Formats: sequence, structure tokens, C-alpha cells
Amino acid sequence: MRDYAPRSPSHALVWDIWLRHRTLARMLIAISVFAFLLNAALPESFRMLKNDPNTFGVHGAVRVANFLLMLTALLLFLAICGQTEMNPQTGTRGFPYRLFTLPLTSFHLVALPVFLGMAAFEVLCFVWQSFILHEDVHAWGLIVIATYIVLHQTILWTLPALGSLRVLVLGIIGIVFTVAFGLPTFPQEALPWWLRENFLTVWLAAIAFCSFIASWTYVARQRSGGGSGRHWITLVVDRVSAVLPRHTAPFTSASAAHFWFEWRSSGFLLPLLVGATLIVVIGPVSWFMRNDGGNTMRILAATLAMPMALALPVGKALSKPQWWSNEMSMPSFVAVKPLTNADFVVTKMKVAALSAAISWLLVGVFISVWLGLWANLDTFNYLRTLAWIFYGRSVYPQYGLAILLLVTSFLLTWRFLVSSLWLGLSGSKMLFSTTALPYGFALVFVVAFGVILPRNEESVLGWMYNGFGVVLPTLVKIAAVMVAAKFWIAAWSWRDAERMYVQRYLALWLGCTSAWVAFGLLLWDGILQVVPSDSHQLRSLIVLFSLLAFPFARIGLAPESLARNRHRA
Repeated sequence: MRDYAPRSPSHALVWDIWLRHRTLARMLIAISVFAFLLNAALPESFRMLKNDPNTFGVHGAVRVANFLLMLTALLLFLAICGQTEMNPQTGTRGFPYRLFTLPLTSFHLVALPVFLGMAAFEVLCFVWQSFILHEDVHAWGLIVIATYIVLHQTILWTLPALGSLRVLVLGIIGIVFTVAFGLPTFPQEALPWWLRENFLTVWLAAIAFCSFIASWTYVARQRSGGGSGRHWITLVVDRVSAVLPRHTAPFTSASAAHFWFEWRSSGFLLPLLVGATLIVVIGPVSWFMRNDGGNTMRILAATLAMPMALALPVGKALSKPQWWSNEMSMPSFVAVKPLTNADFVVTKMKVAALSAAISWLLVGVFISVWLGLWANLDTFNYLRTLAWIFYGRSVYPQYGLAILLLVTSFLLTWRFLVSSLWLGLSGSKMLFSTTALPYGFALVFVVAFGVILPRNEESVLGWMYNGFGVVLPTLVKIAAVMVAAKFWIAAWSWRDAERMYVQRYLALWLGCTSAWVAFGLLLWDGILQVVPSDSHQLRSLIVLFSLLAFPFARIGLAPESLARNRHRA
């Protein structure tokens, strides 16, 4: 690239932003152009069919493709707006320190990236809505996401001491803004005055203004030698820790001491996220929709799925030697502890079990209070009546199904927390990062399917109802091959393990798998009334998937992966 001489300090700042993010910007432009060509190539009649809620097939595939491309463009845009850089002196990522040498005021250093981010986003939304999706531009959506962009930049710039925890904070705030995005579609009479559209606009403007002031103040303080800002966070953490119960008695063993260390380091993370989501998102939504019986079941399903969905990314972080660090190598002060590699793995598994148990205790308390006090149980009672009929007019299978549902959900949450231990403890950053990609794509496809399904309820569910029996024999064969491969890999991975650990985990695996099989067979006994397929093959499929549900082979690989990483420490 030829040399470029900026005409002013402001041009130099803009040029620096372009040089640092030009690869992501080009990818964003390429995705937008591809989406435009994809939709422009469709004939006009096809576009009309594409908006018909009674069609699926290729039309639904185009909608899914548009949604995935738009979501990818949004994620790339947020990565560009981040404008962060590693500070070699403090080892944290925040506002680029090298930009402090530019002959610009702190106001300009902050205002210019913020203004560019908001302006570029408005242009991007206008292009996508008008020329790609051929839809009307809604001002409310632009305001919500523009406010989130400002808040996104503020969190990345002003909270460097939080490290990787900033991603989780942004995720929680993103959930809140997603709910706010859909609030104008709710009946305004059912919402309190301070959550109606006019007042929400004032709230968003205030949040954006306060976020900008916080960023400006922080950068000005940093630029004048005010420190990294870590000390006030440390002070708050120290004061909170001072009032919390402390472990003053001596630990009974090295394993107990390491358990306390792992819990204080990362074990609390999942219960914290689950509790925050229940209080900030699900609780208010359940109150606003308390008169709608249909939404009661949707909220119940979302509440039950939430711990398992959060356990996926938390499990990836928990599997690392230090979840807050970008380094995959094992710290020396941990590697020298008088513990075997199997002890390290067992301790992480115990921490994951306690984390999942507390999370599901919070969910259970919320569901009990919500269903008992303000939930509309019309649809819930109707489904209970159907289950009562399907199970021979007996209520005991319902109680058994509810108990086994909670047990298997807890086990599945624990599975997501520990299934990546062999990857995180291996010390390979490339392998760990590569295997994390499917989680993001899986979440995107789940969200896309959730968006498409309500618009094509009859056609999609009809296909599942009529076509399941055709693909059932193939699914049984695939599941049988997967079970055989799992046991073969498990036998190989546990070949050098101590007999004590093998016997204990085998007993645990048999007990948990039995719970999965019991839940599957009880569920199979009820759904025989509605699924037109071979009952014996369906039962075999459920049993085979129950054998795959609980991890076995990957747990056996974890100590060996840790051994290689530990020797490098």
C-alpha cells in the first residue's frame, strides 16, 4: 500500500482505525454484497412467495440465509467498533494507549470512534433493510442497537480489569437489549409507564449519553496518568470479599484446597449468570406476560433451557487452566501443587457439579415462586390434562416425568461444563479456539430456527410429523455406530487410568445414564400417541441417545491432556 500522509490529527485517527480493522471491514462489505446479489437474483414472484408465512422449503432457506448473513455482519461490525488494544504494561485490553500521543483532546479521541460507529451502523442498517431485505426501516430498532454500540464501546474501554468477564457482561446486556428491542410489540397497556416506547426512547438516550461521558472521563483520566483503573475495582472486590464468609480453618487435604481455589476462580460464574438472567430478564418478562397462558409455556421452556445454554460457553471457559486468562498454559503455582493429573480433573468435575446444582436450585426456586404466584396456568393445566390422558389417567407419571426432567437437565448442564476439559487442559490455543466455533454457529442456527418456526408452524411441524417415520431407521443405525465408537474410544482413553478412578466414574456413569434411560422410556410411553412411527425403533433410538448423553470417553482423555500441559509449565 502506498504511503498516506494524514491531513490532520482527526484524519490520522480515522486512518488508524481503518488500518487496524480493514480485514474485518472488507469481510463485512463482502457479506453485504453477497447478500445483495443473493436477494437481487431472485425473481419478483419469488420475493412475494418468500414473505408468505405458509411456505417453507427454499423460501425458508433464503430467510435463514438472510438471518445468518445479517447476524454475521452485526458481529463483525461490533468487532470493528470495539477499538481495543493490548497494553503491554498492564497486560489488559482497553482503549489504545498509543493514540494518547495524537495532538487531539480526549473528547475527540472518544467522540470520533463513537460517532463513526453510530454513523456507519445507520448506513449499514439502511442498506440492509432497503436494498437487501426490501423492508421498511424502523427507527426504534436503530435507536436500540445504536445505544448498545455506545455501551459496548464503553464497557470495553472502561473495564479492562475484568478481562474475559467483559464478554459475559456484554452478553447479559445484549439479552436485556434484545428484550427492549421487542417491547414496542407488546400491548402498551400491559406495560408500566416507564417501559412504554416514548419513555424507553428517553431511557436509551440517557444510557447512551452517560456511557459516552463515562468513556470520555475514563480516557481523560488515563491520558493524564491516572492509572489503569484497576485499583478501584480491586478495592470494591476486597470490600465485598471482606464481608463474605472466609475459609479460616485449615484444609483437610490438598484436593480440598484446590477445590476452594477452583470455586473462587470460576465455579461461581454459572450461578451468577443464571441468577442475573432470572432477575434482569426472565423475571420482568414473566410479570409483564402474566395474563397470557401461551407465553407461560414459552417462558417455562426458556427458563429450563437457560442454564444449559449458558453452560456451553461457561464450560469452555471453565475447562481452561485459568478462565480469565488468554493463555492456555498451566500456571507454575498450580502445576507444582501436590496433586496428580487425575486429581486436578476430578476437582474441576466437582466444582462443575456444585455450580450446576446451585444454578438449578435458583431455577427451581424461581419456577416455584412464579408458577405459584403470578403465572397464568391455563395452557399449563391443559397440557397436564393431555398428559393425564396419554398416561392412562394417572398423575404419577407426570410427577416422575417432572422429577426426571430436572435430574436430566442438571446432568446435561454438568455435561456441558466438563465435556471440554480435555481440550482446555491440553494447552493448545489453536485446537481450543477451533473447537469453540461450532458453539457459536449452533447458537446462530438455533436462533434462526426459532425465528423461522413461528412463521411456518404448519409446514415444518407437519413435515416432522409425517417424515419422522421415514428417517427413523437411519437415525437408529447412526446412533448405534456412535455408541459403538464412544465405547471404543472410552476403552482406549481409560486404559492407563487408576482402577479407583475407573470404578468410581463407571458407577457414576451407570447411575446417570440409568436416569437418562428412565426419562427417555417414560417420555416414549407418552409420545406414542402422537408420533406415527415404529414404536420399537423409536424406543431403541431413545435408549441409544441416552447412552450418548453422559460423557465417558472425553473424561478419560482429560488427565493425559493435562499431563502434557503440566510438563510445559
